[in-house]
Amino acid sequence: MARASASPTIAYVRTLVADLTTDRWTDDDIQTVLDRVAEQAVQVRLEGIVTRTATIDVALTWVADAGWWETPTFQDDQDYTPVTPTVSNDDTGRWTVATEPAGNLVATGRWHDPHAAAADLIDTYATGLETAGALSFKVDEFTVDRTSQVSALRALARSYRSRARLQTSVAAGLPAVTFGTLVRDDIVSPW
Repeated sequence: MARASASPTIAYVRTLVADLTTDRWTDDDIQTVLDRVAEQAVQVRLEGIVTRTATIDVALTWVADAGWWETPTFQDDQDYTPVTPTVSNDDTGRWTVATEPAGNLVATGRWHDPHAAAADLIDTYATGLETAGALSFKVDEFTVDRTSQVSALRALARSYRSRARLQTSVAAGLPAVTFGTLVRDDIVSPW
């Protein structure tokens, strides 16, 4: 049985893959794929949105770099006291607290990548069509071209994968290698 805390993310993935009636995938199937492309976030620093009051500036709303969190917990990073938000939107990664914490707010929880999960599900479905012999055929004047359906599904999966935060390898289900530029200021060139 799918976790209730993952229901909003499962519903969003179901919308992405156009399976609103659970014809192709159960909630458990989608949750399994979501869990495979999830990240465990530990003490991720949130960005405070400063609001000016009559006398001072306060940060009561805090935002994460990404949404689709599952049951996050929060702490003040100055003294590590637990903080309970008064308003939570785990889908967008935005939380509001009643009083401003002494330091910055940090979150610990599980973060899902719905676009990577949708891409994996669509690729799986396209592969199933290919292996089931989804070929073009013609009966009298009626032509069915299933190869274009597979091509369209692959294109949609590529589109979702390009929006995914975590790039995955479909075959292995492992994170792909991401290249970046390392900038160091502790090395002085002798030239």
